[in-house]
Amino acid sequence: MIVRFVSMVCAFTISLSLAEAAPKTAVFPFELSVPALHPDDLMFGTTIKAEEQERLKIVTKELRALLAATGQYEVADLTPLEKDIEDAAPLHKCNGCETELAKKAGVELAVLPMLEKSSDTLLNMSIGVLDVASGRILKTAMVVIQGNTEESWIRAVRWLVKRKFTETKKE
Repeated sequence: MIVRFVSMVCAFTISLSLAEAAPKTAVFPFELSVPALHPDDLMFGTTIKAEEQERLKIVTKELRALLAATGQYEVADLTPLEKDIEDAAPLHKCNGCETELAKKAGVELAVLPMLEKSSDTLLNMSIGVLDVASGRILKTAMVVIQGNTEESWIRAVRWLVKRKFTETKKE
């Protein structure tokens, strides 16, 4: 009788933990858009600086770690798709190729992070979460960054995850 009761409790506990498993999630690399305001207006150029390229890698790594740490996302390893992602980049201009890449990764959700440079010291950071099966955007959040430094970018991604991507469960 006791053995049967313990077995039922264990089975129930295991089924609860499986039901609450975090969705497998592809966190794509941050992209930086540097639009020219006008073809003749190149006050800060339309190229991405070497230090900005490095910062993109740093904030992508930070975003992946932060989302995984919430326990609400099982961050997938996208290493096998690096070449495909690079070929499709920029994802924000590829007309939905991120959905196909996410399906290839075998995930339920896709996180699409983006930075848009408005000037040399003013940027917008946005993060969207896409349901891969339906193609629906589930969540978006944005923050303005004043300062084009590694510290300001990291602070922005931390703020977004803490304030917009961490759900508190009510008991």
